[in-house]
Amino acid sequence: MAKRETCTEMYDIDQVYNQDFFGPKRQNRKIEYYVLAKAIQQVWHFDSVIDLGCANGFTVEYWQLNPDQPASIAHGIEGAQAAFEHMPPVIKSMIWHLDLREPLPVLGKYDLVTCMEVAEHLENQYAEQLVRNCVHLAKNQIHFTAATPEQPGEH
Repeated sequence: MAKRETCTEMYDIDQVYNQDFFGPKRQNRKIEYYVLAKAIQQVWHFDSVIDLGCANGFTVEYWQLNPDQPASIAHGIEGAQAAFEHMPPVIKSMIWHLDLREPLPVLGKYDLVTCMEVAEHLENQYAEQLVRNCVHLAKNQIHFTAATPEQPGEH
């Protein structure tokens, strides 16, 4: 397995994660995000939640609009501008456009912070900052997942 090289400068998120990345192919997977969001809500009971690296915002949409058990507060953070052009309009005001490689401003504390399959999209030297951002926002719980190196997928 080839060793991943360490990058010394930030890449331009908007060049890598563009319209093609967030467009129709991802839109067609919306139901998968809803299933994931529902499962997380059944396991992690929360009133407030924030999803770091929320992409199109489908998990935030589910948690905010779930007729059975809506979250009191559901927010997201996404770094790529193109994602906002493919988000459901009803949730755009709930998503902040921020770079997770940088320290986050004070946004409050959340019962649950989710960060799913985001770390592998950032340069290695920003891993600690990503974890700090999760901890900074967490009141109680963090749900963090990441793909293994060299795992096939979209990047």
